[in-house]
Amino acid sequence: MDFPARTAKERAAHYEQEAEKFRRMAEAEPVENIRQELLAVAEQYRRLADSLDNRQRSKSRGDR
Repeated sequence: MDFPARTAKERAAHYEQEAEKFRRMAEAEPVENIRQELLAVAEQYRRLADSLDNRQRSKSRGDR
């Protein structure tokens, strides 16, 4: 993915897809500590997506 050419909305969607991928991996992982690490990575991707979504909403409202 060529990130500089992507909009914040596109990047947020990509990060949400990655979060879902790591959540699915965690569901299939039998080792608890690895499952928790995968869920932590999924949460980081979700926060990235949320921060881009929030930034985009702020820009559209004219907030700074």
